[in-house]
Amino acid sequence: MYINRDEKMVATKKQGMQSMKFSIRIYVTLIIAIVFLSSRVTFAQGTTEETAQFLCTHVFNDVAYEYKSSFSDSFVKAIPEVYFRELVKEATEAAGPCIRTLQSKSTDDTAEYRLQSIKGNSIRIIFAVDSSGRISGLQILDVSLESQKIATWDDAASVVNSWEGQTSFHVVHFGIAEQDLRGNEVQPLGSVFKLYVLGALVDTISSGKMKWQDQFPLRDEYKSLPSGVMHTWPAGQMVSLFQFAENMIKISDNTATDHLLNIVGRKTVEEQLTTLKNGVPEKNIPFLTTAEMFKLKWAAPAELAQSYLKSTNEDRRHILESSISSIPLSQVGTNGVSMNTPTFTHELEWFASTRDVCSAMQGLQDKNSEEALKILAQNVPLIEVNEDSHWQYAGFKGGSEPGVIAASYLLRSKSGEAGCVAITWNNTLKNVNQWTFFDAVGKILKLAEQSIL
Repeated sequence: MYINRDEKMVATKKQGMQSMKFSIRIYVTLIIAIVFLSSRVTFAQGTTEETAQFLCTHVFNDVAYEYKSSFSDSFVKAIPEVYFRELVKEATEAAGPCIRTLQSKSTDDTAEYRLQSIKGNSIRIIFAVDSSGRISGLQILDVSLESQKIATWDDAASVVNSWEGQTSFHVVHFGIAEQDLRGNEVQPLGSVFKLYVLGALVDTISSGKMKWQDQFPLRDEYKSLPSGVMHTWPAGQMVSLFQFAENMIKISDNTATDHLLNIVGRKTVEEQLTTLKNGVPEKNIPFLTTAEMFKLKWAAPAELAQSYLKSTNEDRRHILESSISSIPLSQVGTNGVSMNTPTFTHELEWFASTRDVCSAMQGLQDKNSEEALKILAQNVPLIEVNEDSHWQYAGFKGGSEPGVIAASYLLRSKSGEAGCVAITWNNTLKNVNQWTFFDAVGKILKLAEQSIL
């Protein structure tokens, strides 16, 4: 699941508890934000430190507390308890239990703290409270792990190699130099595949067949499961191609993605695999919608999924159209396959090497689409683009599912030099820790400043 910093998670009753548990892991947050709600108030004297201490001693220390009495009604309504506790648990597992707090900065209605752990690591958070003193907003900004020291590219390789499973990174200053760790190995991508959908849309618009402002109706048959919010919008609502693409990238909206894939056409997206220099196009054909992936893994009977995997590409297309399309989304999570552990991550997914991902980023840059570059730049974790930063431009797409996490950046320095950072981690047997992953990503991005001048 992907939660944007400015967007409130919506959990609908009809998805049920299984889908709620499912949403903990599928398309997990990339630089996680448990969003601020609208009911913030000015802090009362002493409230800041008291709240920080509570978060340290209880929430980030695996000590029992009452969720509904500690957090505001609006927070509890927006963020299911099981989701909240899973995110906090994962951060604490990476950093260690909190033992002290250190205030960084505060405003009239928010406070930023570092929660220091017994292991010497830290979790940086920002929070707000409501008029009753309950927490109304909480954001985990980053987790800093002292054990992952990355000062050189050899350090980066050593840290990434230490993770259990398969890992890869590719850092390239376009046309000049690169740093690489298994950059040619094919990896599952999670939502990074949406770069190919964006590329297909850009070329369709460049050809004159469509315009960014063209509007299309939301259709129930194109809806998918979260991440995103558009699955909750009513059928028939008109949405522009720009808004579909913006939601697909900015909040990794799966319903927006599947609409675009159907609007421009599956085979048009498949052609983009060649255009953007994917090294294994045959592994991505037929190019799955997100709904098809959900259904194949967690709704279809085992024999149907196995039949799909053993079939030719044309037979697979037939299975998608004749059998998978008729399975309702409400059946996702009912076939007995765990939705919170790795499932067919090397069989039913979207695939590329990290070198391929950087080729896709360069290809998107070379299309010279102002709209596409604007969309890619709307939600970029771990990088600041401002007067004081190294970067003139940064674009991002990440993705994950149980056992898979990936991140990709398109970067341009203030001297005009462009490049890409792509990194993946997957494990077929157990989930990977997104906090461990993004701590290393942030440090690798700092190294990239030396390579992308």
